[in-house]
Amino acid sequence: MAREVVKARAEAVDDIEAMVDRLGIDCQFKRQPAFRLLNDDRQSTQHDLNDELDALISAGLDAERVDATALPFDNWGIRISNQAQFNPCTTCRGWPMPRSVKAWWCTRTRRLGRWMPGRVS
Repeated sequence: MAREVVKARAEAVDDIEAMVDRLGIDCQFKRQPAFRLLNDDRQSTQHDLNDELDALISAGLDAERVDATALPFDNWGIRISNQAQFNPCTTCRGWPMPRSVKAWWCTRTRRLGRWMPGRVS
């Protein structure tokens, strides 16, 4: 199951990147690593972090342990390669929307349609 989630997420990021490029959307999209950083006592958290790293790798992510980053404090943790960062608001504003679609911003979801998939009220 975890491998399928990792694969679907990677495909979604690839699709977003392709659409951003195709439509020329200025959303500051860039590929970069994600980090899971700690600044706790290395001795007491090393076992848990190693378990997390093993789980990430077995799920299919390109992950590695890092002993420090360029941050101005002592840190260590896990680096996950080939992730992405972008501004979702400017990304969505640049997508072509069919006339029948209404987009609601800053709205609380009270109920998801059980019998009508995709319907949100």
